[in-house]
Amino acid sequence: WLRVSTDSLSADQNVLRCAITLLILIAVVFVLERLTVLLARRASVQAALQWTSRLLRRLFHQSRNLSIDQGLSGQRKRLRDLIQSDVPRVRDALTEWYRVFPRNLIQTIAVLVLASLIHPWLTLLAILALVVTWGLFITLEGAQRKHRPVTLEQRRNAHEQLIYLCESSVLLESVDPRVDVEHMYDTHAQHFNQCQLRLADES
Repeated sequence: WLRVSTDSLSADQNVLRCAITLLILIAVVFVLERLTVLLARRASVQAALQWTSRLLRRLFHQSRNLSIDQGLSGQRKRLRDLIQSDVPRVRDALTEWYRVFPRNLIQTIAVLVLASLIHPWLTLLAILALVVTWGLFITLEGAQRKHRPVTLEQRRNAHEQLIYLCESSVLLESVDPRVDVEHMYDTHAQHFNQCQLRLADES
């Protein structure tokens, strides 16, 4: 279309016309993309709000029933925790989920179709590599989850020992002068830092 519509122009005018048209197309695509993202985010928030509204209504009716059976004090604290902390977390999680799905799924399918049209075998090889990498990642993550509670417990113990030494170092030295409090503190501090680094690496 650009070539046909600009044949009557000179070379410089032709290049300028093409550049301006390309910039206009880029701007239009950018505006449409921003608009669709905005509408998708608004729709995700509305869907999450509708779900949480139904949940709050159920909590409202349930609290009325519990008030009749157990009295006001029987369910007040739990209901307040649900409304103030649990329900907002669920709403935020639903909002993020609706933003990702099904948009990312459609994008993935579109990219796979386009890649298959360009080079089917290379696309298949990339998919196989992705599956192998994902399986390796899941395996390593499972192994890290098994060791994470142990590391957390070790970090907690080291932290408690550091607090104990800070509070009782003078008493320990007075009871037994042979106790090297500085060495004990350095050992527990090093152990605490190592546990903290392992947790950071796992995350």
